[in-house]
Amino acid sequence: FLTLFFGFYFLTLESQASFSDVASDHSFSKAIDFVRTKGIVSGYPDGTYQPDRLINRAEFTKIIVEARFKKEEIDGCLKEGGFFDQKLFSDIESGVWYEKYVCQAKKASIIGGYPDGTFQGIRTINFSEAAKIVTLSYGLKTGRGEPWFEPYLSKLKMLEAIPASLLKV
Repeated sequence: FLTLFFGFYFLTLESQASFSDVASDHSFSKAIDFVRTKGIVSGYPDGTYQPDRLINRAEFTKIIVEARFKKEEIDGCLKEGGFFDQKLFSDIESGVWYEKYVCQAKKASIIGGYPDGTFQGIRTINFSEAAKIVTLSYGLKTGRGEPWFEPYLSKLKMLEAIPASLLKV
């Protein structure tokens, strides 16, 4: 999903991907290299990007937050006197790698978690959840609708921001 999302936006960029598992002829190599060059993604510790792997809610939130906010904002969210002095969600342990990204996303009202007070960061993100996060992170206005995700999908569809390959599904 990640490569489809970013691939849609950055297919025209002129560069080569530089992760060991992304060949220069991979359909999203230019998009992947763009987000790497901008510091939005860094890949995995073994030097791979794993372009065909599904990503989870924590990873997607990190990517969006890195793309939309300054490092100082992200790093300062959890500091004393920062946005949160208490636990963000009941299932996020203090010090977990994605805590500061979730903090910034919650502060900016990009995420709200689940009704039970959890974030469920390791759960694979679905397209509806990603659409909501993207729409909110860019401040796109939506109306209300049922089911909950309809306004976000409608907005992205109206902006032609959903890859055609996903519309066929």
